[in-house]
Amino acid sequence: MDKEIEPQPRRKLTYRVVLLIAVTATCILANLFAIAARHGYFRLWKSLPQLPSSAVYILDADENNIWVQTVDGNLYTFQLYCGSQDCNQWSQIDDLVGVTPFQCAPIQRESICKSLESGFLQSNPRTGEVKECVAINGCFPKATETRFALMVDGTVKYWHHQNGLLVPYFDLALSTLVLPYVVAIIVSVLYSKGRRNMG
Repeated sequence: MDKEIEPQPRRKLTYRVVLLIAVTATCILANLFAIAARHGYFRLWKSLPQLPSSAVYILDADENNIWVQTVDGNLYTFQLYCGSQDCNQWSQIDDLVGVTPFQCAPIQRESICKSLESGFLQSNPRTGEVKECVAINGCFPKATETRFALMVDGTVKYWHHQNGLLVPYFDLALSTLVLPYVVAIIVSVLYSKGRRNMG
């Protein structure tokens, strides 16, 4: 009779291998998440309140304000952040003298429209829905980025993202040092408990 071949026992992953895999994976994933967050990939587009009539053109904008012209020829402005609930609405201005953006660099127009359109997030403007768009970079040291999109239905959407000067360094320390260290502690504790239970 042929000898029965005894099944080989499965090799268990050693503590060092598991620790290396866990720490490396944590470091890579945490850094990818930090980079995505730093570039605003998790920021959602939001709609501004409805105008009295449909907007047809973005006159100008800065990191906190936008000025538009509507189909009836009127001019309106909207301020994103002012610390008061009363300002969360469109305000009509008399003429172009009231268009007073504070810009440290010229705004970008039209060429960025295609980069704004994405099906990745439900709040993002859809392909073919954007009529006009502008992008504004904030003044140093705020490191802000604001985008306004005029939709084909005459409404306006915006996207705002801000990074502090120390945010990249904080993200690097958190994703490269802190989180991998925490994962290493968790793996060590679980391995110690497993060995005690087996013993």
